[in-house]
Amino acid sequence: MSDTGELHRLMDAGDYARCLERGQAMLREHGLSADDRVRVLGLLCRCRIEAGDFLGAVPWGTEAAEQAERLANPDLRGSVLIDLATALIGIRRYAEALARLDQYQQGLHETTSARVLEGTALRLQGDALTAAGREADALARYDAARNWFLRYGDEPSAGECLLGMLAASHAMGDSRLMERLLEEGEDRAAEPAFQGWMALYQARLCSMTGQLQASVDHAFRALELAAPLSPLQVEAQLHLSGTAERMERAVDALSFALAARVSAIDGRLYSLEMRASVLLLHLLRRHGGGPLRELEDDLAHNGVDLYQYVDPTEVQRLVSGT
Repeated sequence: MSDTGELHRLMDAGDYARCLERGQAMLREHGLSADDRVRVLGLLCRCRIEAGDFLGAVPWGTEAAEQAERLANPDLRGSVLIDLATALIGIRRYAEALARLDQYQQGLHETTSARVLEGTALRLQGDALTAAGREADALARYDAARNWFLRYGDEPSAGECLLGMLAASHAMGDSRLMERLLEEGEDRAAEPAFQGWMALYQARLCSMTGQLQASVDHAFRALELAAPLSPLQVEAQLHLSGTAERMERAVDALSFALAARVSAIDGRLYSLEMRASVLLLHLLRRHGGGPLRELEDDLAHNGVDLYQYVDPTEVQRLVSGT
């Protein structure tokens, strides 16, 4: 039997390159059992996910799921379906992710150890449904997932579900539901990241109700609590940029949009980088070169060259509208 524990140890240490190398070497070994082969394939999928390479995870997860389907091992099948669905959500293939999660749910009655993933499956369904624009369905899944996690005393995971419910209610424009959910989360003893996301959703709620300065204050609180180069940091910067534009502060809007783009690039948060780039494009087209030159002067005064981060030729093209 292959020592898949070694792959777990390498992943836990963040040594993804060695984990992938060792896992692929295991697949080339003679005498690997069918069950062990699926376990290794599944771990290679998970390793890619942990490394942020969702696209690279999909082939490993797909092969693991196909091989697991042929084995009389419902627990192994269930675990690889969850990892594959996670990867598919990461590359925005939501319909496929939901189909894989449905497969997991349909086989749940046959599982034993894989039952511990039921809450995760429900939460992932909420993520995929929200991204697919089916927010009302997502709310039901998140609520079911939250209740599942609370039943087993998993407060951090229940908190993730609450944040998912906030994301869905924000996408629906339901300020009353957002307010109620924020009140529910106020008294939770939670890590800074959770508190930061709560602050950001409070900022979004204030923005929806026209309280722009309060929105800015809450967004800065989120920024203070965010880990460097994290999605929370970039989302807070994007929110501050959008709010600054609404307050007719073009230079601040450009500054935060640029900061969001740099943070997303450095953090390899590619979908957020795209959003920041689109926002920069919008701001440059709307406001022209004046605010950009003012930002350039401000950055130069602090020893920073703006054009380390943006292409001057592209900026000129955008400003001139050519």
